[in-house]
Amino acid sequence: MILVLKKILDKSYYSFHESFDDWREAIKASYVPFLKNGIVNDFYVDAVIKSVEEYGPYIVLMKDIAMPHSNVNEDWCKETSIAFMKVKKPVIFDPNDSEKQARLFFSLSIRDNEEHIKNLQGLMEVLENEELVSELLEADNEQEFRKIVDKYK
Repeated sequence: MILVLKKILDKSYYSFHESFDDWREAIKASYVPFLKNGIVNDFYVDAVIKSVEEYGPYIVLMKDIAMPHSNVNEDWCKETSIAFMKVKKPVIFDPNDSEKQARLFFSLSIRDNEEHIKNLQGLMEVLENEELVSELLEADNEQEFRKIVDKYK
């Protein structure tokens, strides 16, 4: 059972896009569902971007999969959760490294470390399922995302 995807669907913490001009715009867009719902504020999103600027594209876990996040901050983050974003055209984080690109974004909001660990465990369950990841890479809209979630629940 893939509970993490069901939570994302139930809370409408997802979006689908064609492309972005750069990785900063992609990260900002990946947090829009949280921003709309008051889960994080702009300071949190800026902290995520600054972390990537400072430490490089460490948020790209593997080719096609990014996990934007920042540290726990109770002033900037009101809930521990995960948002999903699919981009049709890969977002390039490092033009010199073809592995540092992403089409699936699992953006994290972190307020509570214990809940965050549970979310990461659920996310790892998703990422370890190659068939599921392949299906997510093909999904282009809410209906297709919903079918995938229903298939794996």
